[in-house]
Amino acid sequence: MGPRLLGNWEALYNTYVKMISLKTAALIRTAAVFGAMSANAQHCIKPLSDYGTYLGLAFQVLDDILDIFGDVRKFGKEIGKDIKEHKLGNAVVVMALRELSDKDREELLSILGRVTVTNDDVKRAVEIISKTNARDNALKMAMEFAEKSERALSELSKNEFVDDLREILRFTVTREF
Repeated sequence: MGPRLLGNWEALYNTYVKMISLKTAALIRTAAVFGAMSANAQHCIKPLSDYGTYLGLAFQVLDDILDIFGDVRKFGKEIGKDIKEHKLGNAVVVMALRELSDKDREELLSILGRVTVTNDDVKRAVEIISKTNARDNALKMAMEFAEKSERALSELSKNEFVDDLREILRFTVTREF
């Protein structure tokens, strides 16, 4: 993400959402749509497409939160990996960049731009991010996507399969790993 995006939070946010729409959301949407297609349930394709898209978006945003603030014992992955991998494509980082002072924004971008990011750098980046409401704002974003996913399911007839999809959604938004 170039300098043009860094100076325009809205463009950065939109680029982030587009990126995760083309990755995680596309994967989950495809699985949901193929389920409807394999069941020859054409009337379910649109609701399941929306369900999968918004479930995927919620999943990825929550994964981004866990990457920065998760408990490594529960999460099972290295905490701060997105920072070590120089990812501006993390919801928490995107949200933090909106709120940070110029000085803190420059320091965070400096850490993200280093060839080698140390554990101390990750710790400092998390300290900087923690000065903001980025975690709460990213969580709110994920819950809004989850609500849209739930609304898509409400377009389908009630049955055990839709109940299973709701359970997947519930698990996604409450997971700690």
